[in-house]
Amino acid sequence: MDATRGDNLGGGLVSLATRAEELTRCLYYRTVDPHGGPVVGDPGELGALLGHLRSLTDNIARTLPGLGGWLEERVLAGEVGGDHQYEALTQALVEITSALACARESAARLGRQLDLAESASRSLSA
Repeated sequence: MDATRGDNLGGGLVSLATRAEELTRCLYYRTVDPHGGPVVGDPGELGALLGHLRSLTDNIARTLPGLGGWLEERVLAGEVGGDHQYEALTQALVEITSALACARESAARLGRQLDLAESASRSLSA
């Protein structure tokens, strides 16, 4: 795991997520090259690409619980929710944290599948 915090990248979390979104969109467009060019150069490059995508999904999976924890802390501190009824606020918190947990599981499952694909791609370059 890369321990780089990205402090040198500037901006807050939303800025970093926006940049990640833009970069993954560029990656997508390059994999569906409308000019018919090669998507990857060779099986080794495919394996490296799959490895980076696995790492990306692993990082997303690790990020999601922290977002849920942050939200819970803010609710308990009375910093989030404003004039919402306690029951409505509690229901929203449950729905958000549940959705984040499901998203984390999905990202983790995607990471495992990408790991399998990366491993299998190594046999192509052997």
